Amino acid sequence: MRRLLALGVCAGVCLLALGCAPPQRAAKLPAATGEAPGATHSQALFEASDGAQLYRQSWKPRGAPRAALVIQHGLKSHSGDYAAFAQSLAARGFAVYAADLRGHGHSSGQRATLDDFDQLVGDLQQTVTLARREVPQPRPVFLMGHSVGGALSALYAEQHGAELSGLVLLAPALRVDRMPIEAAATPFVGTLLPNAPLVDVPNAWFSRNPARVAEMDESDLVYQPAGPARTGVALLEALEYVWAHPQKIQMPLLALHGTADRATDPRGTVEIVERASSQDKRLVLYRGLYHDLLHEPEQAQVAQDLTDWFEQHVP
Repeated sequence: MRRLLALGVCAGVCLLALGCAPPQRAAKLPAATGEAPGATHSQALFEASDGAQLYRQSWKPRGAPRAALVIQHGLKSHSGDYAAFAQSLAARGFAVYAADLRGHGHSSGQRATLDDFDQLVGDLQQTVTLARREVPQPRPVFLMGHSVGGALSALYAEQHGAELSGLVLLAPALRVDRMPIEAAATPFVGTLLPNAPLVDVPNAWFSRNPARVAEMDESDLVYQPAGPARTGVALLEALEYVWAHPQKIQMPLLALHGTADRATDPRGTVEIVERASSQDKRLVLYRGLYHDLLHEPEQAQVAQDLTDWFEQHVP
């Protein structure tokens, strides 16, 4: 992510950060929400392989589902950010599942801290497995990831592609645009100062809609301070694998990005589409749009493009 690891902090701040990890969050099951027309909403806590308690919710059609979609959010986000889109798909017969990353939303863990992407792949696999069990084949199961969740989804698709019928990437964090000296210093900082607050993307970079930015500013589900360096280091390590194996992405692929995105680099999205082995792949670049495509003023067009693609890939 652009300015993902901005190292403009003085030595004194870094030394202080050594002992100042982001706070821990306990898992929480929020109050039930009202049912949406044509959809059934459910939520639960599930246990990860290391005992972490993670939050997951789903939106399902009232009849038998035609397909399943697993949504993976990114940093400064949570599963609830996709409720409106999930409800619209549920009304069309899709079962939609979304879990909060550890340390995000209602899941347990150190806030904004993602330091083991292999662990995150395991967390995501639990939700994909649930979707495959509840919506049995040959009905398709899709995976859609945004931002850092897009990088995680690409990693998952390379390692577990046989489980997926299609992959959708929304402004994925696949390229980190920063100075070479920062790249060289990152492992050093991540090792000696893992909790240094270096991973920061301003809320204003997410959307051109002031109401959406204000909503992010006021949400207690979004960790507002800069995230720890260890998250940036883990992302860079995951991207080394992603870019070493792009040909392993063989399922139908849709990738969307805004050309005015300052949080993630659109060039990474262009390149992953070029290098993926998928015979069925499509790239859409939205001129002038920011990072959070489903919360931009043009969100209706983005949602329609996504819906059309899903419909085209359901028998």
